[in-house]
Amino acid sequence: MTKQAILKFSGSALVRVFLAVVIGTLLLALAYTIPQKYIDPKVESASHIIKEEGVYPSVTKFATSAIDNWTDSIMLLEAAFPNGDSPFKDAMQVYRYDYGNFRPDEALAYYYESGGKYEWITAYPQYWHGYLVLLKPLLAIADYSVIRIINGIVQTFITFFVCVLLWRKKLRQYIIPYILCIALLMPTAIAKCMQYSSCFYIMSLGCIAMLLIGDGRDSPRKRLLVFLYIGVGTAYFDFLTYPIAAFGLPALFCVNISEIQKPRDTIRQFFAALITWAFGYGAMWLGKFAIGSIITGEDLFAEAMTHVSFWMGDDHTFSIPYVFYHNLRDFACTPVMAAALLLAVVLLALIIKRRRQFSGDRAGPALGVLLPYCIAAALPFAWYVFMLDPSGVHFGLFGNKSLVVTAFAGLSGLTRVYALIKEPAAGGKAA
Repeated sequence: MTKQAILKFSGSALVRVFLAVVIGTLLLALAYTIPQKYIDPKVESASHIIKEEGVYPSVTKFATSAIDNWTDSIMLLEAAFPNGDSPFKDAMQVYRYDYGNFRPDEALAYYYESGGKYEWITAYPQYWHGYLVLLKPLLAIADYSVIRIINGIVQTFITFFVCVLLWRKKLRQYIIPYILCIALLMPTAIAKCMQYSSCFYIMSLGCIAMLLIGDGRDSPRKRLLVFLYIGVGTAYFDFLTYPIAAFGLPALFCVNISEIQKPRDTIRQFFAALITWAFGYGAMWLGKFAIGSIITGEDLFAEAMTHVSFWMGDDHTFSIPYVFYHNLRDFACTPVMAAALLLAVVLLALIIKRRRQFSGDRAGPALGVLLPYCIAAALPFAWYVFMLDPSGVHFGLFGNKSLVVTAFAGLSGLTRVYALIKEPAAGGKAA
């Protein structure tokens, strides 16, 4: 892109994020106009389910599959909080009932067992809590158990739709790596946990968008706009779970569908997408603090900085080796990892078997194409360093799920190299 094109795109991105902030605020305020008499019985029913399951129940003992009922209880307590005089202020502060030293799941159960008594009200303005735009209407019409079933059905359909698009786009070689990586995320746990679902949907819809965008002249700009909206959506809906995956998998899909070109060009496009995503992500956060401060009359920037300094201060509780090891260990703790490693070994063996082709004029493209995959594979580790303490606290829940980017980068990169070198060179002979 020329400097003029970059400036034009930057201005357009600013306007789009501003509109997203306004629309996001309006949607949240609208959600807070739903009468609580429809929502409250469903949340009470959910409290019984969560009390029976416990705070971190596992789907299976054979894999890291804990469900984060701690955070889901916070989300339900927020959804159940009575509407105040101003839906806009409610949308910015996001209140919930709280009790002493109770965990959120205990507070949720106690609230209904005690007949609606509570000790104090807690505000949670550090996040957008955009999930309430969907959660409140859903709770108004469906029980929590039904919402979990709907979640599983929709996620299964989306995964199947991505596979169909890969098949139709003649990218069939990536279907098995994609399915294995989705399985590594423990989809049953994601379906049963609202906390895990936001990034899954954003990630999956981003992959679909990459596959649907054609190869026209304006395609690079369209893809950048998708990454902008992925960043905006991640900041709006996510509870800081595994946001790097929301960027990483769509970015890898973009690399997979691109024509072989100079590694420098591919890497430049990759970083353009990363910068655009980061801009949308960061600007949407800043938009929350700005519009929230205007609506509430309070300094939400100061509140946010307190939260950031708590997680990202210099006095870290965890070391980098500790965070890397525990996230890797928990992500790999599933039988699916054996299948993924087997596929990687088979692909590597097939590539080595055709090693003579690397000495030809195709060696450059075959090896150079791996560079963007290597960069993508490193992103989760960069995220762990950036968010060291949160990644050390939550490795057994959602922190390890960021590594799906590393897994898909590895499998996709090997698949891409094998597909490239197995093709006969000009004249029908191997290079």
